[in-house]
Amino acid sequence: MASSSAAEESTSPFLDRRPGEAPVKPEFFKKSVNPQPKSSTESKTDSAPSEAGPDPKKPKLRGRNYRRPRDRLPPTQSRLCPALIRDEECRFGAECRFGHDVAAFVAAKEPDVDATCPNFDRFGFCAYGVTCRYGASHVTSENYKNVVDEAKRAKAEAGGPRTMNSLSKDFQMTLRRKAMETPDADRFLKDLAARKKSGLSFDDATSSSGVVTDEDLIKLRPREKKVVDFRDKIYLAPLTTVGNLPFRRICKRYGADITCGEMAMCTNLLQGQQSEWALLRRHQCEDFFGVQVCGSFPDTMTRCAEMLKKNVQVDFVDINVGCPIDLVFKKGGGCGLMQRAKTFEEIVRGMSSVLDVPLTVKMRTGVYSSQPVAHKMIPKLQSREIGRA
Repeated sequence: MASSSAAEESTSPFLDRRPGEAPVKPEFFKKSVNPQPKSSTESKTDSAPSEAGPDPKKPKLRGRNYRRPRDRLPPTQSRLCPALIRDEECRFGAECRFGHDVAAFVAAKEPDVDATCPNFDRFGFCAYGVTCRYGASHVTSENYKNVVDEAKRAKAEAGGPRTMNSLSKDFQMTLRRKAMETPDADRFLKDLAARKKSGLSFDDATSSSGVVTDEDLIKLRPREKKVVDFRDKIYLAPLTTVGNLPFRRICKRYGADITCGEMAMCTNLLQGQQSEWALLRRHQCEDFFGVQVCGSFPDTMTRCAEMLKKNVQVDFVDINVGCPIDLVFKKGGGCGLMQRAKTFEEIVRGMSSVLDVPLTVKMRTGVYSSQPVAHKMIPKLQSREIGRA
């Protein structure tokens, strides 16, 4: 037995691996897609080290994987046009940079993983169409059309959209053109600028002039706003890079009552960045859901709050006052707001004045462990003049 085990160990393909590398079976290795070939001059340069030593201007590469070959994306002509995937007509016509030969794409496509598509089996429709790796169950072999099971699709759509808070193309263009109107935020910022110019604080009363509108009469006072009841509830706190939509759905299955999205930067949201808006997505199983925003200045945070009020379905909005990342802290955001008490107060007052949902704050005891300041800020946040925390 000992001799047979020794023979197996001698023929094992994993004995030559470096410390820290886990063995991977050959069938799980990724095939290289159009690897970038090296020219003859590059190969000579790599094989024969320079006598003058490394180039001082070239930055030194760090890490274990800097020599790993990088796969290049396949050319766009080998990828199918997104309009054809949706069974639509391409509006770019001959100028489209993607391929339009469906038959050639299907012939070059890798074989299907399985015969049953999970999306088609559950919802009666697969948005990936002919590009689906399970396409045999919903793509016809004659004209490569995407089959739709109307009965299953109608049943799935009867329960409402599965995900909410998506960024539409029209609203994205509005944000990129800076054409979004925020009258409530502009009114607060105008009052804030007047107070700073006259040297008045929020505790000083100001005389109002002009006609009293219906908006002034029906505006919710802070004490009339709904309060998030965290008592006896399991709250899934916002977790950056962890608390995404699939993770929150799993936590809801295990009994989470309140969920909150990952930290989103308010400036990126106002610029219409798709990657940042993905952090605001909400699944239909999240019955009590909030979003967390991070920013450094009252103008961007107040406008972001009004934008969320009009375009996003949330039950509360949370301000991040605890992020320790240097990129955020050095700009005065995250836990940096705890050192800018006046700016922090302006942000909370501005967001509370435009929101019709509860406003919460996630904060640390202080920037430094030896200098706690949270006990001084919490009473001000809990006062009805500022809002709820």
